Amino acid sequence: MTYSISKYKIICSFVLFLVCVITVLSVYNVNGVGWDFISHYLNARTVASSYFYSHLYVFNNRVPMQVNVNGVNRTYNDTSALVVNKNIYFDDVWEPLPTIIMGTLILFFDGFALPVYIVLLIAFLFVASYITAKNLDVDPLLLSSVVAGPFIISYTILYNGNEILASSFVLLTIGFIIAKQKKAGIFAGLMGLSKYASLFLLPLILFLRKPKEILKAIFLIILVTLPWLVFNYLAYGNPLKSYFVQLAETQPQSNTIVMFLSTVFSIIKYPLAILIIGLIMITYLETSRKRNKELKLTQTIKDFLKSQKGMVTISFFILALLEFGFVYSKTQGPIRLGYMLYLSTAVIAVVIISASSLGKLNINFSRKRYEIKDVIPYLAFSTSLILILMLYSSWMQLHFNIMGNLGFKSNQYVQAVSALKSHNLSDCSIVSNAWPYMNYYNVTAYSPYYCNSTVLKMPVVVFNNEGVSNYCIGTTANITNISQTFRYTNFSIYLPGNYACVR
Repeated sequence: MTYSISKYKIICSFVLFLVCVITVLSVYNVNGVGWDFISHYLNARTVASSYFYSHLYVFNNRVPMQVNVNGVNRTYNDTSALVVNKNIYFDDVWEPLPTIIMGTLILFFDGFALPVYIVLLIAFLFVASYITAKNLDVDPLLLSSVVAGPFIISYTILYNGNEILASSFVLLTIGFIIAKQKKAGIFAGLMGLSKYASLFLLPLILFLRKPKEILKAIFLIILVTLPWLVFNYLAYGNPLKSYFVQLAETQPQSNTIVMFLSTVFSIIKYPLAILIIGLIMITYLETSRKRNKELKLTQTIKDFLKSQKGMVTISFFILALLEFGFVYSKTQGPIRLGYMLYLSTAVIAVVIISASSLGKLNINFSRKRYEIKDVIPYLAFSTSLILILMLYSSWMQLHFNIMGNLGFKSNQYVQAVSALKSHNLSDCSIVSNAWPYMNYYNVTAYSPYYCNSTVLKMPVVVFNNEGVSNYCIGTTANITNISQTFRYTNFSIYLPGNYACVR
């Protein structure tokens, strides 16, 4: 069965895209983007500057970093996030593709690069959904409606930006694997450069079946990833260094299986609901007509489990579940790290509902007969549209805004910059538990994990709502060797006894 997209479905897709863009940009205009996203933007701003390329020697200038791992304080001499010089920030273990894309946009759009990037991320998700729908032989409106659901729009854009970019490449990779095309290797490489966690899906390349096609796909993955591997080797002497650093950040936590499953359900509940509703409609239509002794749905599921689509999508879900179990313990919050889990459930739901053996089922509505395969996409579109409009409505009420104080436009960061100026500290390097935000406002800020004699002399800016408290010179509750303290509502500024303005 080949699904065509009518002008009505094109209009619906555009309306959904437009609503998603308006919703996300509305939050961006009020609060900005979150910690990880702004770190990527700072990377991009640095890469887009000519100064950076003439000062690459800084990769050899490491300061000790103290990190608490499983309750044990450990010191590392080679670190990640670097402040190269005044207003220059570069975190060399972040995934590189967002940095490259944003850096290019900065050259053309300067101060408007971030909102332009956000719009492009959402547009690319819809384009990837359309291409993937063609490879899966499913309705494009149905797939894009389920994919661009409330979870993706809520958690994968403003918090990080990497997840939605990786989601698009994940969809393309899955689609081309099901279509048995070696170009899946290109998109597999790109999804890894967008979000390292996406590399959990690499075993799916084996579903290309033919050894030659598998080897070609692996070659394409290596070819796409090679520049980043070379960078790692030149910077550290280890081509996989940035990958290992991020893996080392995962710390096990004592969460019960009930909590884990509850979080999983909170992520996949929307595509799961679409699947259940679709199956109920199909089952009702079949049983009410009693045309066959065996339900078409039963045979459809059997065929699904035996098919290339079924094997790839079920394996996709299993690998996504394993990936989520791995990253679930990360302190950043698991709810926005389940993008592959969400996508795998969405793809399974869409593939089962769109099965060819169910295509001729009809439903009567307003004296007209419609095929079920044409009804469910509009149902999914309407549901997604309503839920996203509800998100938009709640986000316009500040206390329901998902970013809250997490965005860089929050007043507390603006006030902190003003406070530093009032104390003649704005030109000094500082230590802060919100170092990316401070760097965004052109204050050279180091992470509180950095510990050497120079860093210990810097002013310290502590924000009450940030969780990092492992300071070289003490903790947020009891910072030692302090000569002066300036307290504000949401933050405090501390001057060490041996304070020095490092410029």
